[in-house]
Amino acid sequence: MADVFISHSSKDKEIADRLCEYLERNGLKCWIAPRNIEPGCEWPVAISEAIQNVKIMVVIYSHNAASSTQVPKELTLADKRKKRIIPYKIDDADLEGSFDYFLSSAHWIMEDKANPDASFAELRKVICNSIGFIMPQELEAASHISEDNIHQTVITQPVSSKEVKTVSGPVKNKTKKKKAWLLPVCIGGGIVALGLLLFFVIGIALIGVGLSSSSGTNNMNASSDKVSPASDFQYLVDPEGVVITKYIGTEEEVVVPSEISGTSVVEISNNAFANNTEIKTVYLPNSILFIEYGAFCNSSVEKVFLPKNLTRICSYAFYGCKNLKQITFPNTIERIEPYAFGESGLEELVLPNSVQHIMEFSFYNCTKLKSITFSENLKSIGTGAFAFTAVAEVNLPDSIRHLSAEVFMECDELVSIKFPRDITSIPSHFLYSCSKLKDVTFPSGLLKIDYYAFGFTALEKVDLSNTPLISIEYGAFESCINLNEVIFPNSLIVIEDRAFRACASLSDVYLPERFQYLYSTAFELSDKIKVYFEDKEFLYDELSGLSVKMNEKLASKFTSTLTDDGLRIDSYIGTDMCVVVPETINGVSVTSLGSNAFFSNKELLFIFLPYTLHTIEANAFMYCSNLQMVSGGESVTTVGDSAFALSGLIEPFLPLGVTNIPMNMFYGCNNLTNIYVHKYVTAVYPMAFAYCESLDTISFTETTKEISWDAFTESFAVNVYVPYYSYSYEQLELIPNLVDYQGY
Repeated sequence: MADVFISHSSKDKEIADRLCEYLERNGLKCWIAPRNIEPGCEWPVAISEAIQNVKIMVVIYSHNAASSTQVPKELTLADKRKKRIIPYKIDDADLEGSFDYFLSSAHWIMEDKANPDASFAELRKVICNSIGFIMPQELEAASHISEDNIHQTVITQPVSSKEVKTVSGPVKNKTKKKKAWLLPVCIGGGIVALGLLLFFVIGIALIGVGLSSSSGTNNMNASSDKVSPASDFQYLVDPEGVVITKYIGTEEEVVVPSEISGTSVVEISNNAFANNTEIKTVYLPNSILFIEYGAFCNSSVEKVFLPKNLTRICSYAFYGCKNLKQITFPNTIERIEPYAFGESGLEELVLPNSVQHIMEFSFYNCTKLKSITFSENLKSIGTGAFAFTAVAEVNLPDSIRHLSAEVFMECDELVSIKFPRDITSIPSHFLYSCSKLKDVTFPSGLLKIDYYAFGFTALEKVDLSNTPLISIEYGAFESCINLNEVIFPNSLIVIEDRAFRACASLSDVYLPERFQYLYSTAFELSDKIKVYFEDKEFLYDELSGLSVKMNEKLASKFTSTLTDDGLRIDSYIGTDMCVVVPETINGVSVTSLGSNAFFSNKELLFIFLPYTLHTIEANAFMYCSNLQMVSGGESVTTVGDSAFALSGLIEPFLPLGVTNIPMNMFYGCNNLTNIYVHKYVTAVYPMAFAYCESLDTISFTETTKEISWDAFTESFAVNVYVPYYSYSYEQLELIPNLVDYQGY
């Protein structure tokens, strides 16, 4: 993490680079464009993330800056995130526009044309005093100040504004000549005092040993004489305490001190131990509350003793730590953040009951991970969290309310899995290519099996008879070559394209009486198949005809209008609670759902959308208070305002083609709890998730660049995750990509 963001016009690059070089030569880490923008990273994203992570912004103000379009944007971001802004003025330019607003009351530093380094030094002093920065060598120099001049010497980087404690040193003899008769008394008193002093020292030492032995993970198995010296670290001192920014020692065993110069060590900062190939064991004191982004990333660490008060392990914290085989979490961790342990060497995982959310790719590609014990209070698991691991058996706790895609994808050793009873859908690619998977306990509340959820597995029998399953989607069981028996529930109404494609062993399949639509290619390449429906047998080459008849029956339940690119559904005139929208009506593809097509339909519980559909217009499902789930619709790219407002959705409808979440889309959807927004969404418009009273967690990826400031109005319980930070409802104004869509 950088200390200083240098904002400047590209025309002032020469002086900006000189300032950057001076500050870094004197211990401060800077972020400056274009140097720190990684190849392939979009400029606005990089700028936004950098400003979020620094403590100070220095603005090089000039006529060039005054006419810049970029510098005012950077100022606005810094002000919104409550960063201190220090102007460094290099010419006679007057303050104008936003510069006058942001900088008029700031403490200015003027460039000394005759001696630029002097003004650089003044600027550095102001920065250091603002963030409490002190370099190890300066601290060491301060410790040698004599009593004679301690009050005259100024340490330019004070430690968190605390007093400098008295330093031992030679003291001048200011006492008068003692009377001779006092000598024996003084000697005796001295002996007593010495005895008391020894008793005191020994007592303190014993207490220290007792505290050390009872501190649990705090410096476990490490004696106090092994505590790493402060000179082994680079660090900052902010109002909350000391932040370790870099380990610069060379030891294999690192014992992070709980205090430096009397101030508690509270944080391991970004990349502090990253790429270190020397360390093997790290002991963290109980004073540590945060382990920040990439703290141990790609290091050689084998053991880390986490502090008992730790509240957060941030993204990529232990990513790529191949030698890390096991870790014990304290009972204070509530979420495991994205990629936190991805591609590490973990072999066993035990999550304490405090953990409620496992976020995307947290343990991705931990190829040696064989055993997982889940938290009994776990609420959600994010995309790809355990993909490519070696786990053999999975028992998901019933506390889980949301599962994302690809969670156990390509777990080659996975044989059995038990789902939580109340899960309503098994997401896409959830167990895709788990080549040994044979035993599945399905959730009792299952409504939908999403695309490729069980594709390319070793399943031999699938019994869904005890579930309320309604829909089996694209490729859900594709290439399950050992699958020879499938038992459907009476609730099933649709089997989509390629759902059982290339299931070579599958023969007799019985469709329930209420079944509505079978895609003509649902059993493609499963040529042994015999399908039984309404007391009739249909062979493999007869399934296309069956599909056509089913589609014609569906079409009679809708009114429609011919458009330039197909048919628009205007209304539903049937009475079913579970509805399938047809692919075609009179041979013309259904391409859109019109405004108000299902407006205020109180009977609608479930709807399946065809792959031909690409547009859902405004208010299409507004006030459908009992609508729980939308299935299919993988080709939809456009959704109108308020399309699902005030509906009963228990999971959002967000197909991969949708890039903007429109205004009021999920307004008042009180059954939504946990949402993982896919990477193709770039913008979230006003009131999109407003008044969602049960919304607990919503997670965005780096590609979401704009979120309206009022997108979550009155959704008081929400926690918004925007890489790499989490914001409660009260903190939403701090989200870096928060924007005001005026006139939307």
